Amino acid sequence: MVNRQITQQTINRQKDITTRLLQSERADIEREKDKERKSNEARQIPNMNPPKDWNFDREQKQQNEMLRSVPANLNYYYKAKANNYFYNID
Repeated sequence: MVNRQITQQTINRQKDITTRLLQSERADIEREKDKERKSNEARQIPNMNPPKDWNFDREQKQQNEMLRSVPANLNYYYKAKANNYFYNID
């Protein structure tokens, strides 16, 4: 166009561009008219902890009570360390 040289290839390219623009415009209009293309908002679902985490503290206390109730065959040094550990847990 600058050099005033318009070839058949340039005209065909312009027709293709016009056709694509018209198709795009028609598709936009159909999207606006189409009732099926309707979006829904996401529902807020509360983030729940798994049940195994709910009972973790209770299970840990039960395990500590079991360790306290079952006497271990330890020498005096280790028995004192275990008693000190259980005392500091509470």
